[in-house]
Amino acid sequence: MSSDKRREARIDIKQDVWMEGQDSRLSGEATNVSTGGMFVVTEDAPEVGTEIELKFDDPEEGEVAVKMEVVWQSGQGSSDGPGVGLKAMSSAGRAAFDRVVTRHRDGTDADEEQTEETDAVTIENDQAVSENDDKRSA
Repeated sequence: MSSDKRREARIDIKQDVWMEGQDSRLSGEATNVSTGGMFVVTEDAPEVGTEIELKFDDPEEGEVAVKMEVVWQSGQGSSDGPGVGLKAMSSAGRAAFDRVVTRHRDGTDADEEQTEETDAVTIENDQAVSENDDKRSA
């Protein structure tokens, strides 16, 4: 799919995912994502038009499960690698999926938030130690 047909900007990501269809369960790695869908690298690509339930674990949302449709496939020779382009469909898990994408797009991933909180505590502790050292030397 060419980028001019995309409605949403893609965000690079590395996320293990599981795809469940009528009679199969496949694993893969999402390499880019948008609120409209994602690309998943997988050796065993479901057929175009197949509806699947895509699942992945997220540190804030827990297990996210969203219905998706396979809209294109790429083969071994593709620059993206073998895999499938998926379009997100309306489902109970769509809101959680959109929140995860928004967090990545806005750069507010859980790991970054934890790092910022840790940095703030470290600065406060450093200031307290410095104030105590100033009091002792006075």
